[in-house]
Amino acid sequence: MSDSDKTSFAIPSKVNDVLFTGDISYEESQKLYRQWAEAGTYDQMLHRNPKEYNALIQFTAGMKDLFPEDKSGRVLDLGAGTGLSGEELLSVGYTNIDALEPCEKFVEIIKAKGIYKNIIERPIEGENSLDIPNDTYDAVGAVGSFCPGHVPSSAILEIVRIVKPGGKFLICMRECFLESVSEYKDRLVPLFEDLEKQGRIQRLEWTRYPNHFAGKDGIRMEDEEEEEDKDRRRKSSNCRMSISGRGGGGQEKEKEVRRWRRKRTEEEEEDWSRKRRTGVGRQEEEEENRRRRIGGRGGG
Repeated sequence: MSDSDKTSFAIPSKVNDVLFTGDISYEESQKLYRQWAEAGTYDQMLHRNPKEYNALIQFTAGMKDLFPEDKSGRVLDLGAGTGLSGEELLSVGYTNIDALEPCEKFVEIIKAKGIYKNIIERPIEGENSLDIPNDTYDAVGAVGSFCPGHVPSSAILEIVRIVKPGGKFLICMRECFLESVSEYKDRLVPLFEDLEKQGRIQRLEWTRYPNHFAGKDGIRMEDEEEEEDKDRRRKSSNCRMSISGRGGGGQEKEKEVRRWRRKRTEEEEEDWSRKRRTGVGRQEEEEENRRRRIGGRGGG
């Protein structure tokens, strides 16, 4: 690595420009993390440095308060990086911590630190993307993992799957990413809202804080897995409780899709009947019939 490249990973504003701006791909972000690991400036820049990186301090405070009395439960540090977040979890009393980190260079660093019971070297994607059984963790924490080219919105479904009934998860991310990153815009917050409406999670507290990283404000999202939802899902789909945590559930999902389609069709038919009664839909029906006659001839 050239001296100029090393300099890029020694100044927060330059790291922000190359790693956290725009919609970069997952492959691009991993390449940059490997370079950052080789530059050797990651811990120095981010460790207990509120002027540059307040997110880690906010994450630690939130995780400390998730379980005020008993911190013996099993915790997953999602996107563990070089283990700074794991060190902070240890400092507030957690001892049974696993790490999930896809960057091999970072994994080499965290192995040497000896913080984690288990290290899972792979990314998190959608539901059933990890070889982890259902209801494994009492808590999942993620700081700085929801960024451009990092963790997809659908990872929330996987977090919900692997958290125990009554367990909790906490995410610290840059607030502006909810609007500026296409993967999260109109996806991430609505997904939280849908899960809450379904009774699968309960929002505990979402807190804004200053200077997540490089002068940009952050948001700390604290949510809880609903116990009733896990009991209901366990009774209806025990086949998902395989060793790998990835088996089964297909029939239930197919039934749910059919229920959704049937409901949608019924609603559309009711709407169409209403239009017919009022005369609004007659012209639309004629136009639709005309399109069908033309469309039946194929072509592009």
